Amino acid sequence: MSLFSLKKVSLSFGHPALLEDIDLSLGKGERICLIGRNGEGKSTLMKLITGELTADSGEIRMAQGARIARLSQEVPDDYNGSVFELVADGLGELAGLIKDYHAACVSLADDGGENAMNLLSRIQQKMESAGGWQLEQQVEQVISRMELDADAEFSSLSG
Repeated sequence: MSLFSLKKVSLSFGHPALLEDIDLSLGKGERICLIGRNGEGKSTLMKLITGELTADSGEIRMAQGARIARLSQEVPDDYNGSVFELVADGLGELAGLIKDYHAACVSLADDGGENAMNLLSRIQQKMESAGGWQLEQQVEQVISRMELDADAEFSSLSG
């Protein structure tokens, strides 16, 4: 069973069509790489898959419960927050809880007081019940592999 599939999908912003009669499906555990020259439709295809764009024709199906996230090529100019917060934002609904957990850990490290410990304990319980630990580890892995400081302000980083 595929996580998503495209059948005879076409999209045009004029003539010629950017994408024409595209067929694509991706199953659980599969990985793909989109390679092509600038302007060939890679980002447009990703925007169709994530629902940011609507196809002119064809059919796009998503498996129930499947989530698709896309990292934009453009670096947000006006983003205020840490590297950790930006990466966590890609997780959807659990992003807020994971960001709260990270902030509580930083607060505990800075403060070390009982209030900080109690806050961290409450957030840990929420993380446990929501199954957020695996996602928090994924955020940490991404940041580690990129060799970034999780607490650095994103706006302070160079391109």
